[in-house]
Amino acid sequence: MRTLLISLTLVALVACSGKKHQQENAGQEKALPEGAQVVGLWTDPTPVEPGQIMIYTGKDGKSVARTILAGNNGFYEFEVRENNEGAERRFDYVEEMHGEYFVIDSEGYLEFRNAEGKEFATGVPLEYSPGK
Repeated sequence: MRTLLISLTLVALVACSGKKHQQENAGQEKALPEGAQVVGLWTDPTPVEPGQIMIYTGKDGKSVARTILAGNNGFYEFEVRENNEGAERRFDYVEEMHGEYFVIDSEGYLEFRNAEGKEFATGVPLEYSPGK
């Protein structure tokens, strides 16, 4: 139940703070800004209807997380900051999200963690195929 509440809160906060885009094939390269480099693409178990989440770095060096909604419902983007203290590849929200953050684990899974560092959801890695 707690995971569901956290997930719904996360979706609501992203919906309020992120930039929504209506676009077909939102996860594909043609939808990314010119010069963007994809860090990874994963399943996103946090929305009510699971979708996908992508992290990419723009040519300006800023990292962005993109929540791709299920179906043809577009996507939200929000800036994240790469914070590689220690062995983990970690991405923190630029806007305050109650201490939540993402970690790419050693097997390539995307861990959704709370302020205490406890994992509350996991994204399974997907193959990113530009232009498909």
